[in-house]
This record gives sequence, structure tokens and C-alpha cells, in this order.
Amino acid sequence: RPRWRVGHRKDSVHVDVHPDQMAPFLWRTFWGFAFICALSGPAAGADEAACAPFTLTALPPDWACAKSKTLYLIRHAEGTHNEAESAEEARPTHRGVEKHERLFAEHASAWVLLEAATGARYRDPPLTATGSRQAERLFDEMDARSLHIELVTTSPMRRTLQTAHIGIPHLRGAATTPAVATDLLRERVGPYTCDQRVEKSSLASEFAGVDFSEVDEQDWMTSTAQEYGPNEGALLAERAERAVEWLLGRPEQHIAVVSHQHFLRALTKLSVDSPAGGLSFRNAEIQTFHLCERTQQPAATLPGRGPNLSTRALGNRERVGRPHAVQVAALKGGDGVGAHRHIDRE
Repeated sequence: RPRWRVGHRKDSVHVDVHPDQMAPFLWRTFWGFAFICALSGPAAGADEAACAPFTLTALPPDWACAKSKTLYLIRHAEGTHNEAESAEEARPTHRGVEKHERLFAEHASAWVLLEAATGARYRDPPLTATGSRQAERLFDEMDARSLHIELVTTSPMRRTLQTAHIGIPHLRGAATTPAVATDLLRERVGPYTCDQRVEKSSLASEFAGVDFSEVDEQDWMTSTAQEYGPNEGALLAERAERAVEWLLGRPEQHIAVVSHQHFLRALTKLSVDSPAGGLSFRNAEIQTFHLCERTQQPAATLPGRGPNLSTRALGNRERVGRPHAVQVAALKGGDGVGAHRHIDRE
């Protein structure tokens, strides 16, 4: 007799399985649903909030979390490289010089940040006077909100370190909040000198209170880990996922993350409510997100909880070969911690 039989009843499908084939049947069914969960989106009717073990949302999640973090994502204030590029956009200087016109044709106004154009002038650039004022306004906002921060994490570059020390109240005066630098949070590694950092020993002498133990002495990423070009999106997404896993591994729950435009875009680009290229951050802007390592407990069992937030699972590329899947969602508008806070650039 047949070991498998599929039949139809009214409004249902039934499958009869021979007893000695039950275990293989259940095993194949499990992996079948796992495959569908990995590939399908909202249109396919998959319960994506149950698919991925990690979520990043602009409001506290409506599900149980084995670990939870509140992240304060901050872009650095204006650096000298931002000022130079803005000046080039306002009053172009490439015209009439063949070499500069070639560079402009490939890099637009960012050509002034190339070593071929300006040497090492913008290597690991500091803040401008305008940037320092932006960071001071960031301090005023964070101080007024009385944010609880247990750890400050930052890209190991001068502009992020300066922004953190000026703009985050927890690092000023007699504050003892720990600060950790990591290359996981640095800017996209590209051909521009502003994407390069100076040696760790130089940074450690300038920012004595920061833990640089996770940073190598030399900037090996500039020469061996370029993220510029056709694979830029995939490479930044991979690094953003590693940063998420690193943050989840930290014992602290309320964490400031001081980083850069391209990296923060990569971290938020999977949001269903953000533009296709991710969320843009103004200089010295802060936005609050909630990182959750999910449990298997369904949201319906949580007291006082409403329906799940809408979410979107990662595509198959991000899942392949990784121990975890990351799932990101963001909600627009509202007040409190979920609201997008802006500090206008001068």
C-alpha cells in the first residue's frame, strides 16, 4: 500500500502517513516550513516575527526577549571633510583642470577627499567649529532627556570620539560610564582619506578614557578590507550584522552607538518604513532603537501586549552561512524613545 497519500476534504487538505514513515515526514515538514520562513515575505503570509531570533525596532518590541538592548544611534558631528565637500558642492573648483575634472567625473564633489587631490589633509579628520557646536547641542538634548546609558560604543575615528566626548553627558565631568571603540562601527572603508584612521596609539593618547583593546594598532582595513564598489551594500550589511551580534553579547542594556552615515544606513536599511537605502542621519543626530534577542514565547502570552509590529525578514543572502538571522523593523513618528530626533546641520 502507498506510504504517502494526499487527499482533499472540504476547506482542507489531509495527508495520511504510514507509521514507520512518521519521523522522516515530520523532519521534512520542519525543514520545509523553515525554508518557507527564510524566503517568504509578508505577501506570502509568513509570520516573520516568529522567523528571526533578533529584531531591531524603533519602539519597544511586542514580544518576549531573551536579551534586550536600548540603542542610541548617533552620527558624528561635522568634520573638516564634511565642510570641504560642502564647499566644493557650493563653489566647484575642478573646472578647467583636466586631472580634477577626471576625478570629479568619477567621484563628484567627494573628489576633494582623495589623496590624489589633497594628499593626507583629510585623513581621520577632526570636528570643525560648527561640528563642536553641533555636539554641544547634542549634549543639551541628551541631558534634557536624562537618558540612562551604561556603555558608550564608538567608531575608532577622531570625529566620532570627539562627538562622543563633547556630546554625551555620561563621558563629561566626573562621569564614569565606560567607552569602548571598535572597528565594527567605523565608516565604510573606501578610497577617500577621511575613511582612514590614524594608529591606535595616537588615538589612545588623545582619548585616554576609551578602551581600545578591540582595535588593532594599524588600520589594516584600508588596505585589505575595502567596502567600496559593486559589493559595498553586501559588505556593509555583513559588518552591520556582526556589530549587532557583538552588541547582543555585551552585558549592558542601554548603549550609545556613535558611528557614521554609511554604516548607520547599513544598520537601518532593512527597516520596512525606511527608504530603500536605509535611514539618513544628520550630523550629530540621535535616534533610538530597541534590539531584541527573541525567545520562543509567542507575543500573545505576554500580558498587556497588543499585536506584533510589522517586520521584514532578511533575504536569503544574509541568512546563508550565518548562525543567526537578523530581522529589522522601524516605526515612524510618535513621541518618546521611538521618535526620530534631529539636530539640523549648520
